[in-house]
Amino acid sequence: MAYSVRPATPDDFATLVQFWIETWTLSMPEIDFEARRGYIQGELDCALNDGRIIMVAVEDGGQACGFAIVNLANCELEQIAVALAHLGRGAAALLMQAAKETSPRELLLSVNKGNPRAIWFYAREGFEVIGEGKNAMSGLPILRMRWKGGS
Repeated sequence: MAYSVRPATPDDFATLVQFWIETWTLSMPEIDFEARRGYIQGELDCALNDGRIIMVAVEDGGQACGFAIVNLANCELEQIAVALAHLGRGAAALLMQAAKETSPRELLLSVNKGNPRAIWFYAREGFEVIGEGKNAMSGLPILRMRWKGGS
């Protein structure tokens, strides 16, 4: 399947929120991500208004199938989520490529230590562990990872 990336619009947000809930629930079923619907909706609304970049992966027919949020002020990949039906099919890799092009010097991210699929994906994409910490919302241990691009 071929994917492309385009900027998000507010019309995308309901779909993107659903992707976020589904992918996080798959990764960490012990947490009620449905209860955090307002959080991610607020993040999308704020990101659109404060200059963060929200990119949407779309399949051939134009249907959204994933998204990423990049904060250029701190080179942070804040979110990346792909619809369950598109996991492992290239949408996340394309979003990551677009994120790297958006922040070509470096990208930083936090990932839950209990999310081996995500850790594997980020390592495959060239990210290295640079530290550890705790997730501010859940208190769970996280890894800080960095991708170093060109100068």
